[in-house]
Amino acid sequence: MNGFELFWLAPILPLSVFGLLTLGLARSGRLATGLAITAMGGATVVSGLSLYAVVLGRRAIVSLPWLTVGGRPLTLALWLDPLSASIAMLVAIVGFIVFLYAASYMAQDPRRGRFFAELSLFAGSMLTLVLAANLITLFIGWELVGVCSYLLIGFWFEREAPPRAATQALLTTRLADLLLLAGILFLIGTTGSGRIDTILAALHEKHIAANQLLFIALLLFAGAAGKSAQFPFQRWLPDAMAGPTPVSALLHSATMVAAGVFLVARLYPLFLAASPSLAVVAWIGLLTSLLGGSVALVEMDLKRTLAYSTMSQIGLMFVGLGSGSLLAGLLLLIAQAFYKATLFLAAGAVDQAVEEQTTFEYMGGLWRQMPLTALAFALAAAALAGLPVALALPAKDPVLAAAWQSNLFLFVASLLASLLTALYSTRAFSLVFLGPPSPTAQRANETELGLLIPILVLAALLPLVLMIDTPLLASLLGGQVPDVPTATLLTLSITIIGVILGLGGRTLWPLAFVWPGLRRFQPLLQAEFGFKALYRLIAHAGQEGARRLENIDHALFDTFNTGIITGLLALTRACAGIDRKVFDAFARVMTRAIMTLVQASGRFDLQGLDAAANTLGQRILTLSQRVRRIQTGRIENYLLLVFCWGVGVLVLAVLATVIR
Repeated sequence: MNGFELFWLAPILPLSVFGLLTLGLARSGRLATGLAITAMGGATVVSGLSLYAVVLGRRAIVSLPWLTVGGRPLTLALWLDPLSASIAMLVAIVGFIVFLYAASYMAQDPRRGRFFAELSLFAGSMLTLVLAANLITLFIGWELVGVCSYLLIGFWFEREAPPRAATQALLTTRLADLLLLAGILFLIGTTGSGRIDTILAALHEKHIAANQLLFIALLLFAGAAGKSAQFPFQRWLPDAMAGPTPVSALLHSATMVAAGVFLVARLYPLFLAASPSLAVVAWIGLLTSLLGGSVALVEMDLKRTLAYSTMSQIGLMFVGLGSGSLLAGLLLLIAQAFYKATLFLAAGAVDQAVEEQTTFEYMGGLWRQMPLTALAFALAAAALAGLPVALALPAKDPVLAAAWQSNLFLFVASLLASLLTALYSTRAFSLVFLGPPSPTAQRANETELGLLIPILVLAALLPLVLMIDTPLLASLLGGQVPDVPTATLLTLSITIIGVILGLGGRTLWPLAFVWPGLRRFQPLLQAEFGFKALYRLIAHAGQEGARRLENIDHALFDTFNTGIITGLLALTRACAGIDRKVFDAFARVMTRAIMTLVQASGRFDLQGLDAAANTLGQRILTLSQRVRRIQTGRIENYLLLVFCWGVGVLVLAVLATVIR
């Protein structure tokens, strides 16, 4: 087996660590941390070698028989191709750096062994998802990622917010996952195969009805929208910030929310074949991007601001995919993974520096106390805003160019989303690191090396990634990166305007720097345009419905069950009476008869058989004693007996003669 064919070790290594830690084979928190980091480092090396093999033109599939359903075998299969190798490398390297950060961040937590077990399962599940060769394996990885998000978001279950946020994330994504499962089943039934390469080939070889393809594509996108927190499933993502910072960093960069984008990219030929679905993808992404970007402008919590930013950026990725450019969406996905991981890790360091206070009012002026963290945050925020931080165009420029080529109104609205991105990213940096420091911020110090080094490594990798991902992906996946100079110029101009407004205003509502009257819209944005109240109403309606169902259950089913139980108890008592009066009485009569028979048999044995045996024995004994007297041992006695015997015989002979 060639080295690149060992690519399946990438998910197996972290999954194996999860198994070891779950079985309690590494009870020490330090040992658990070391095993998890080593496994993730090994997965990174394997992913790097696999990507290099793919660049050289190699491909591989490995499969393992799983079970048979209805006479059809189900297999678990992994596939190494340009798309899977690229995203697996992204997941592995970002995951490895986040694991290093988590080693220091969770060092004092008594449950860090459990944390690293769940984090290893999270990373291994995402690697399984992106390397999946068939829809069964992909869905297994998909569901495991969702379960891990529930476990990790609710890791601090002793607090009030995390369990509620974890449950919200689980229920919201499960609803979307049901739609995804329906789409997968329809797709397998339509094409007759679960293998992704076979399905994509069947799109050209089989004449599948356009309406059928569109229906399947919309179901699949609904599942992707739920996992990637797109409208109308977006409410779970900001609340998911209740989990530990390493979880937020991994969830928002290379796992979970990236899974939806990857799903659309993996099945992109299907969406191209059902072309109306691409319009749905683009406009849903745009709506989510505008919604998330607008709310991020007024959010007062640093991590929640970054969460709304993730919603907005994922939405722009879907705009790129929906505009007909696979490369545009993937380029932004890769860049976002690095700068969003940098921002979240830096936010975690800031939270610790200001005594776990995550709102902006406890921050300000931190560049003096935390210059290196401020530098890394500034670089990532500039990349997020759309400034050219490397010798390459910003990652969102191809998305805007693709939107320009697709639909002019889509481009204009995406340009507005780009402006919002520049505003909220600059606002966040300004409120955290610039201006007068709060009393809490004045006591802050630069974060420890265990947290700082991963942040700086990610920040250093960011310009390199921005420079090499465009030509690398273009050569691997083929096709052209959208390039519209006019769109690029407009995007850069609007970005610079947004950065100036964000820095110059230094206000909680940057656009009020242009016109104070715009401040009146702040409450509307804080209410998420009414969606927050709508989702709260839906949740309340769900709770009320559940309460009413419980009452119905109590009134009908509980009463019915009580009647059944009462009837069963009465029947049981009747059966017990019958048993006592009939069967027990019969048993007593039979017992008495048997005892009488046994006693009679005993008496017969004692008085009859035993007496007869004793009498016979006594007679035999008497006879033997008399016979024994004959045995004297003297010759004359024996001669006398012989003489008497002879006389007797003679007498008998004479008598016989006379009688005859």
